[in-house]
Amino acid sequence: MDTQPFFIEYLYQGDSEIAEVRPCCQENNVFYYDIYIRNEYQFTVTPSADEDKSLSWKISLKNADKNIEPGLIDTIGQQIEKHLL
Repeated sequence: MDTQPFFIEYLYQGDSEIAEVRPCCQENNVFYYDIYIRNEYQFTVTPSADEDKSLSWKISLKNADKNIEPGLIDTIGQQIEKHLL
């Protein structure tokens, strides 16, 4: 697993945003990515295979002070996938 941080750009509520993605660890072939927005930790995401075998993203850890919209997780996850491919 490459642990070099990288940046992704994504559209959220009509605005262009940038997030720093810090690959943090791997456990049983599951990768975890810490997400920082405006230099502040927001949450950690991991890919998750749904029952139909499609890839989705889920929060594995989050800043308790932050409300995270589910659509944001998938948007950031899709950008992580694009970066890794």
